[in-house]
Amino acid sequence: MSVMEIIAAGAYPIVGLAGFILGSIFGQRLVADVEAMLHAIEARLSSVESSVVTTSATSAIVQHAAATEKLAVAVAKHSATQAAVSAASVAASIPNAAPKS
Repeated sequence: MSVMEIIAAGAYPIVGLAGFILGSIFGQRLVADVEAMLHAIEARLSSVESSVVTTSATSAIVQHAAATEKLAVAVAKHSATQAAVSAASVAASIPNAAPKS
């Protein structure tokens, strides 16, 4: 083996180790920058989601209240109609129940 081959064989691990060290240093910096950007995006997305959910929830509550009110009115009408029909059925089923004038 010549001297150049020995130097070349020793240079590969040195270059690899230097690349690993530089990659670790700058990789940490890169990861920190990417994490900061992702946190900023998450914060913006979270604020947009909360505003959309709040608006949707409020409108859903209002719509539900209106539907419940309509249902209450319909139940009251149905109850009144049933009472009238029931009274008419009872009056019709009793012979000579008609008022005498």
